[in-house]
Amino acid sequence: MKVLKTGLIVLLSLIAVVAIAAGILIWVVFTPEKLTPIVKNELAKMLTCEVQVNQVELTFFSTFPEFGLQIDNFLLKNPMPGAPSDTLLSAERMVASVDIAALWKNNQVIVNELLLEQPNISVYVDSTGRANYDIMPPTPEDTTAFELPFDLLHLDKIKLENANLSYRDDGMDMLLTLNDLKAKIQMSMKGDLVEGNLTGASKIFSFNWDKTDYLKNVPLELETPFTFAVNEMKLQLEKGNLALNQLGFTVDAFIHNKPEEIYTDIAFISDELEIKPVLDLLSLPFGEYLEGITMNGKTLVDGTLKGTISDTQLPVFNLKLAFNEGNFAYEGLPYKLFDMSGKAEVAMDLNDDKKWFVKVDEFDGKTGKSHLLGTAYIDQLMGDMRFDINANGSLNLEDAKPMLPEDMPLDIQGLAIGNASIKFLYSQFELNQFDKMSIGGKFKVKDLVADYDTISMRSKTADLAFMMPNIKSRETSFIELDIATGHLDVLMGKNIKAGLQGLDLLLSTSNMMTDLPLAMSGTFNGNAVSANMDEMTAFINQPKGNFNLVMDMMDSTAIPVFDVNFDVQQLIAAMDTIAVDIAQPSGVFMYHPDPLNVKQPKIQLDYRSDRLAARMGQKKIDTKKISVNADVAYDGTQKSMLLQWIPKGYVKMEEGRINMPDLTSEIRIPAIDFDFTPDEYLIRDSRVIIDRSDFQLTGKLTNVNAYLKDEGLLKGDFNFRSHTTDVNQLMNLTSGVGYEASEVKDTTSAETSSGPYMVPKGMDINLYASINQALFSTDTARNVQGNITIKDGVLVMESMLFTTSAAKMQLTGMYRTPRRNHLFMGIDLHLLEIEIAELLDLIPDVDSIMPMLKSFGGKGEFHIAAETYLDSLYNLKKSTLRGAASVKGQNLVLMDGETFTEIAKTLRFNKKTENKVDSLSAEFTIFRNEVDVYPFLIVMDKYKAVVEGKHNLDMTFDYHISLTDSPLPIQLGVDVKGSLDDMKIRPAKCKYANMYRPAQRNEVDVKKLQLRKMIRDALTAKVKEEE
Repeated sequence: MKVLKTGLIVLLSLIAVVAIAAGILIWVVFTPEKLTPIVKNELAKMLTCEVQVNQVELTFFSTFPEFGLQIDNFLLKNPMPGAPSDTLLSAERMVASVDIAALWKNNQVIVNELLLEQPNISVYVDSTGRANYDIMPPTPEDTTAFELPFDLLHLDKIKLENANLSYRDDGMDMLLTLNDLKAKIQMSMKGDLVEGNLTGASKIFSFNWDKTDYLKNVPLELETPFTFAVNEMKLQLEKGNLALNQLGFTVDAFIHNKPEEIYTDIAFISDELEIKPVLDLLSLPFGEYLEGITMNGKTLVDGTLKGTISDTQLPVFNLKLAFNEGNFAYEGLPYKLFDMSGKAEVAMDLNDDKKWFVKVDEFDGKTGKSHLLGTAYIDQLMGDMRFDINANGSLNLEDAKPMLPEDMPLDIQGLAIGNASIKFLYSQFELNQFDKMSIGGKFKVKDLVADYDTISMRSKTADLAFMMPNIKSRETSFIELDIATGHLDVLMGKNIKAGLQGLDLLLSTSNMMTDLPLAMSGTFNGNAVSANMDEMTAFINQPKGNFNLVMDMMDSTAIPVFDVNFDVQQLIAAMDTIAVDIAQPSGVFMYHPDPLNVKQPKIQLDYRSDRLAARMGQKKIDTKKISVNADVAYDGTQKSMLLQWIPKGYVKMEEGRINMPDLTSEIRIPAIDFDFTPDEYLIRDSRVIIDRSDFQLTGKLTNVNAYLKDEGLLKGDFNFRSHTTDVNQLMNLTSGVGYEASEVKDTTSAETSSGPYMVPKGMDINLYASINQALFSTDTARNVQGNITIKDGVLVMESMLFTTSAAKMQLTGMYRTPRRNHLFMGIDLHLLEIEIAELLDLIPDVDSIMPMLKSFGGKGEFHIAAETYLDSLYNLKKSTLRGAASVKGQNLVLMDGETFTEIAKTLRFNKKTENKVDSLSAEFTIFRNEVDVYPFLIVMDKYKAVVEGKHNLDMTFDYHISLTDSPLPIQLGVDVKGSLDDMKIRPAKCKYANMYRPAQRNEVDVKKLQLRKMIRDALTAKVKEEE
């Protein structure tokens, strides 16, 4: 508006010059010599600035049919500090046509046309508001309305030829220049209202504001109707045509110049423009933002500038664009956008740059094989720009590859269809502060193919949703990902393959690009997962659960915190001959630093399953419910893997079944329930069924750590209860435990036997056994009770009570197996009410020790305490045999035979006498091959005889029988010598007197005590092996 005011003042000055000159024409002669000094003199009175006029002359022909006034070399000069020039206005020629008749007759000055040739206009306003166009002398304050000179002033046309205009305002830091300007103003005046039409063109137009070139040296054309209310200082342009750098606009404007402010309401709308020229036009003020950008297409521009201009206020600028057929390329982007269309709006409140914004709507564009649509809102343009972007469309993943780091070996294909939104500050983007951005979206991915190094993934369909930040959690607030796939195939290397069906993974993490520990949590739910690696295969049906992870990415020595809660319908796995099938496995697994030592890890497990079936070759195990609860600490100072992990917890199992090819029967485990610590196992319940055997084991296993360190024996104290136990079968299961394979089986022998029972080594186990019936060999022992101890290759049975079909028994014994062909056995066996024949069947070796027993029939009492070494077939090593035995019996029957007949004949037994032995009590000692029979008494009816002697295990013997009491009046004796094949029976002198009573020597008890001492020594220290 200042420019308008300046022009008006200059125009009035020029008109005044013309009017004055025209009035003088009436009174003087119209010669330049007379006109020029008069005009100069009058101008000096009207203006406060220096005025120069070269010559003033009257013209007619150039302004025909009216007179004209021509002023040559006209100059207004008003120097000001800071002004770029002292000259306000200069023109080579100024010509005005005047209606002389109207002036003469009616005192009306009618200037029809004003022409300025090659004018130079330089307007300057300093920072205080002083202007070089203030050239009128001051007048007293007048409140009357502004009046034009003379009664009426008519001006139809103003023309500028080859003009140069400059306007500089230091207060607004603005510079406007128009060079090589041609302009024409046609107007009419009605009172104080000026109406007209302005046409102008400048070849060189420049505009600089706030030290920024917005336009520089561009052509300008303008054609517009206008109205101007002189008294109110209101200017209005309607539907003007403006061409700026050949870009066409339609302009409407309203400008009201008030005493302290200027109100503006300017609107412009363009024709359809090419985008490239627009960018060229904007390259000066926004060059740094447009650097590297190449763009073409078509656009429509619609803008407004509305508001008050004053010392405290500025207007609001608003620009709207609609673009189509656009193509976009940027040096920083690896791909181009094409077929772009959309709408954009730029708003700039010049009073507050915080209210500046850019808005994009209905964006539609393509890049590569992708199609994008969206909206955007950007504000805080002069500060830290704030972005709010929403996009949707289809993204071909191949188009994203150029965005990845060059050294990332990722090849990706597929189509992602969906939408995304992002809110962030430019500083956050510049500093990679993704944790402070707000990003979210949902995509459906089709035909995914991703190859990263040796990892390949394939999926027909997948759904992806993401949200940044994750407002659901403070610990994992960086991002939340929700991935759902119908089917995903994964290949790792050449050997590992996996297939995931119906997987839904919800994952959230903390910011991975900070120095803080990485936190991650998530849930998973799937229909099925299958995998295979070489010969290993696995299938997981309906897995679901959740997990959490905290890991210090800056410290590789820090122990991560990880826990997973899982629930699976079924797990099937196989490798070579190994297969596992688990139904309904579920539980919690935790891995974290040990609170007592954060440098060491700790594991916690709570596991359950409804069924487990496993196979290893022909070995099979099948169980129903299993529960495991464990805390496992870690001790890195230990060398052994088993010792490094220190567990405690409990295990429960129901209805287990084990099948092994070397077992003739299935092992059934109705229940197992035990607690465990690093050094102790407390078995609360353990029930096992093997074929005809069943037993329940309860008790405690201790000293586990020392056993694993090979520093001590594995110790145990248990109760063993059973309804039926197959002893042979149980021995087969436990034989050879703790031995090297070469110690158990003789690989150099052609022997087909499985070998002797080898007592387990490396353990010290005590069992209190209570068995209803024990099956061994072809017999059955009932009501078996007693203690059984296994200590490092030594088996001790102490005070074992049981009953067989042959007798009631009490057994204390020791069996040790230093070598498979050198076995030691020591027994203290007491048999009550045993049939002699069954005794010989039960203990065949007794026939060798006491061959005479097979000559008796009936029940008796047998007691033997002996020790010996055996070979691998349990044959006696006779040179090591030593012991003592006793036999007692009543109402026995002496079996008929050649030996008894011959002895009876020699002793003159009455043949009619029954072979009944009223009583028998004998003691024997055995040492190596020799058996000594101490004198004992046999009572048969009216006969009494004393028997004593010895024999060798090769069945050679030397016995003496003395008949001490008989119906005969004499005492007789018999010597029995030789062998069973060559027996010699001879009469002999009776060695024992009448009524002899042999003394009980108790050799068995002595031997029993020696054996028990041996057992005690074996249980307190390793038994020294005897050669």
